[in-house]
Amino acid sequence: MKLNMKMRFSLIVLTVLLLSDCNALFAQEEFNPRKHFIYDGDYFMPYSPYLLTNVGYGYNYKSGKMEQNLAVDYHFRYKFEYLHFNIGYFSSSDQFLREAKGLKIYRSPQRSHHFHMGVGSRYAILKHNFGGYAGISLVRGRQSLTDSMYITRLGPGLYAQIHYHWKPIYDLGIGVAFFATACEHFSVMGLQLSILFSADFKPPAPPKVY
Repeated sequence: MKLNMKMRFSLIVLTVLLLSDCNALFAQEEFNPRKHFIYDGDYFMPYSPYLLTNVGYGYNYKSGKMEQNLAVDYHFRYKFEYLHFNIGYFSSSDQFLREAKGLKIYRSPQRSHHFHMGVGSRYAILKHNFGGYAGISLVRGRQSLTDSMYITRLGPGLYAQIHYHWKPIYDLGIGVAFFATACEHFSVMGLQLSILFSADFKPPAPPKVY
């Protein structure tokens, strides 16, 4: 319970801080790079692929309980400037870590695994990144029937995510993500802490030797 309360409090505090930072986004003039550019002596290629790692808390509509979750998403652009795609993995469980056992992993028999892909769009400037994606998923998990009996479920589903990141460095950010999954047996919605790793930075090319 203490772990759950700390996670909820951390999500609330980070959300408030990031939303307050959004005021600075609209109060200052920052250019919106769409092409390769040099910033502070470094070379960047904006709207390159980026990776998100998320952890959070969500409400399971089937069990009626709060659950811990984690996710990894890879986002990329193909041909079109504003059309992006993503593939990812999401897992939700009543408990990932044993209480009073530090970081010892707890393999709960009640857990769902969501493998998803989708389309969306991204808006990025120097210090801020927004993105939204939605698509289909393949869901596999174990559902509780009684306190000691579980059944394995497999089926299609839907997945959606909206995220915002503040970037202290152009290609590294911290933020929040709102997510929702929907399927016949596992439907979860909640909030996550999120870390962004982008491939925008390009190291200088080695000099040509003739």
